[in-house]
Amino acid sequence: MQGGSTRRSVLAASLAAPLLAAAGCGVPAAATPTASPASDVAVLRAALAAKKDMIGLYTAVRAVHPELAGQLDPLLADNTAHLAELQRRLIEPAHRSFPPSRGPTTGPSAPEPSRAPGYRSRVGALAALRSAERKSAAVHVGQLRTVAAPSLAQLLASIAACEATHVAALAAGGKIR
Repeated sequence: MQGGSTRRSVLAASLAAPLLAAAGCGVPAAATPTASPASDVAVLRAALAAKKDMIGLYTAVRAVHPELAGQLDPLLADNTAHLAELQRRLIEPAHRSFPPSRGPTTGPSAPEPSRAPGYRSRVGALAALRSAERKSAAVHVGQLRTVAAPSLAQLLASIAACEATHVAALAAGGKIR
């Protein structure tokens, strides 16, 4: 079609119009954060603790079921990468007058493999991992409402999306990649 509107250009314009209109209205979102940087630190610490627990859970299940390594290792690698990125974003003050707190954990606690009777069954172990990933994704989505820094919100949303794919991969026998 020459000189006229294509379906793509009409669709793009219709999708962009609300975004452009919203961008031009009122005070920029960055000028009115709903949370403080201190609360972002608390969310980040909670996310770090939860991610460490998630890694511990994968490690415990993998210790009991080494035959699942091919399925679990890529998911464990994702969780390890998430932990590294979360740690990179946590900037601790040089001089602290109080001991570091672990903060509230929002994920599962990492059981010792010998004390994990639900993990003796392969089905039970995978169900526990799916449940933990599902809960963790939901927590991260909830945290989006409380963070001030857009970059932290973006990271939490990305982690939640990845965790949701982990749930699907664990249900599909690791065939999603």
